[in-house]
Amino acid sequence: MQHQLAVTGKKAAHICVLICGHETRIFKVIRSESVIEHIINAEQHFWQCVEKDIPPDADASESAATALQLLYPEHVPLSTTDLSKNMQANQQFEQLIQARHQIEKHQEQFDRLKHELQAKMQQAERATFSNGSVIWKKSKDSISLDSKALLKLHPEYLNQFPQTKQGSRRFNIYSKDDE
Repeated sequence: MQHQLAVTGKKAAHICVLICGHETRIFKVIRSESVIEHIINAEQHFWQCVEKDIPPDADASESAATALQLLYPEHVPLSTTDLSKNMQANQQFEQLIQARHQIEKHQEQFDRLKHELQAKMQQAERATFSNGSVIWKKSKDSISLDSKALLKLHPEYLNQFPQTKQGSRRFNIYSKDDE
């Protein structure tokens, strides 16, 4: 809304919202020069990055992961980038190893606590606690096609009904402690 006020030069605008599909409310939004200045500065920075072909910094979002897979879908076989003299990269790698260790430790703790509670639940579907509950129930049985056995009997089916699955790059971590 502030961007629209900046573009139009208006002092205020009204916005109409529909709540839960049946209640209408109208709110007045007053122009804020400090917010508009922040928006314009961010837009200028963004556009400078577009003009200079500077990609945004990587973050932890799913969209960043998708963008990196789309930008760099293939690797160059047997190629190596030496980051051993890059202090920032080495620090990030150390943090990555530490984060992996913390995740493993927390996963182990999570699994132990989960198993202890499952042992207490025995055959109950639900367990309640003073601040929540858990549900542990069996999913429905299902039937699937044993495609390996089918292709062993009828290898020609692979040529008749091919389905190509696009590969993706995997990120594996190897530290000196792993060697």
